[in-house]
Amino acid sequence: MENESYKEIVLTNEKNIIQLQNPTNQSQINDDSSGILLKISSDVEEKSKESLEDIYEKYRLVALNSSDLIAFTTADFDLIFTFTNPSYKKILGYENEELLGRSGLSFIHNDDKKLIVQILLTFLDSQKNDGLSNEKAKFTHNIDFRILDKSGQWHFLQSTIDIANGEFLIISKDITEQKHAEEKLHRSEEMFSKAF
Repeated sequence: MENESYKEIVLTNEKNIIQLQNPTNQSQINDDSSGILLKISSDVEEKSKESLEDIYEKYRLVALNSSDLIAFTTADFDLIFTFTNPSYKKILGYENEELLGRSGLSFIHNDDKKLIVQILLTFLDSQKNDGLSNEKAKFTHNIDFRILDKSGQWHFLQSTIDIANGEFLIISKDITEQKHAEEKLHRSEEMFSKAF
């Protein structure tokens, strides 16, 4: 499995498929449209009867129809959105055009930005260490943070952040209702304990 070769492709909203010419950890997407990076095992590709377009369509449907918030951002201190799925409109009220090219940090609650900065520092440190070794360090982080919706309300997100083709892949669930229920239960327990 370690010597298994992979083909990297990028799936875009416009049904374009971009095959990366130099699939490495340093590959860059030089297309104007945002996309989802997909690594396909060469062995699987040869054995599969599905065409590349069928595979593309499956992953496109997953990304575009998922109830989770899915985004790609630059892997730097700006966290510029390069891709967002339609759940950003459904859950947070933002049109795609309102997010692409903007810093994700501008939407994150000030108290939670330090958590994001810590992940960025961990990523930059792992990149520096990767340069010293031939192994790619694992980079997956789970984090809860607050994000501002278009109407000015804060949502609690439970997110998994990973790295894909030099960008952050952020997959999030809106856990706002759960957080409010937990806070209500906590207040109720405090009031009950004070009563006795």
